Amino acid sequence: VDTYDAVAHMNAAGIPHFICYGTKDTMVSLDRIQEYIAVLRMTDTPYKETIIQGAGHGYGASVDNEKYAYWLEEFTAWLKNL
Repeated sequence: VDTYDAVAHMNAAGIPHFICYGTKDTMVSLDRIQEYIAVLRMTDTPYKETIIQGAGHGYGASVDNEKYAYWLEEFTAWLKNL
């Protein structure tokens, strides 16, 4: 798990990030996501945070769940503004 710890290995100051997560994710804790965002803030790294209420881990791959599909619109808008 330590090998894939994004917070511990972050070295991306200045590279814009799109952070999108579900509030029911059981694989990545909301606390850990907030730690990641704190590192982005400390390094003045631009980011866009999109929170998907009620979504679990992997909601974006679920093409049959239109309830969470708005994350893609958020991502597309963010890309266009880079």
